[in-house]
Amino acid sequence: MIIKICRICGKEFKKYNSDSKIKGRGQFCSVKCRGVAQGYYRTGKKASTETRLKFSLMRKGKRLGKDNTFFGKKHTIETRKKISDMAKKRTGALNPAWNGGITSELQKIRHCEKYEFWTKSVYKRDNFTCKFCGKRGGWLEAHHSKKSFKLLLEEAKYCFPILSLFDAAQQYDPVWDLDNGITLCKKCHNTKGLHHVK
Repeated sequence: MIIKICRICGKEFKKYNSDSKIKGRGQFCSVKCRGVAQGYYRTGKKASTETRLKFSLMRKGKRLGKDNTFFGKKHTIETRKKISDMAKKRTGALNPAWNGGITSELQKIRHCEKYEFWTKSVYKRDNFTCKFCGKRGGWLEAHHSKKSFKLLLEEAKYCFPILSLFDAAQQYDPVWDLDNGITLCKKCHNTKGLHHVK
């Protein structure tokens, strides 16, 4: 354990060494102080002079605002293109964080453009309202109602046996049928036993 000083109230508090290594941890004595630090940036509320001074002291030594050498400047179109090209060269197997393509086929399907479009279309059709409880907005999930997502993927693989599961799902139209989707809030989706396929 180490003794630290809260960046908001200045109170001493104890933290495990491991907490201080994780970004954002070990800076505040309580959730309340952390909320104060985050809240002023998020909500646009004006901080008191005392709090502003504490934030200022917190940022000392960091090159922010006019102290930053790039302040008020913009990248040229040529430089932006170079940055973009460099980023493209570091995708997939070329990226140092590449782990050999471990993303599952199911994850690829759930994060593809077609799935996102299907989900948003179901929400719009249902007016962003849960079909069980009638709650509008919040954390919504699109659910395959008539045929389960798992069953549809099995059918897709059966119809296109030589394709990968991802490619088969892209080709198999019933997977993307809007009539097979309903909007549910997260709470109803969990309590009704209609969980997503793992």
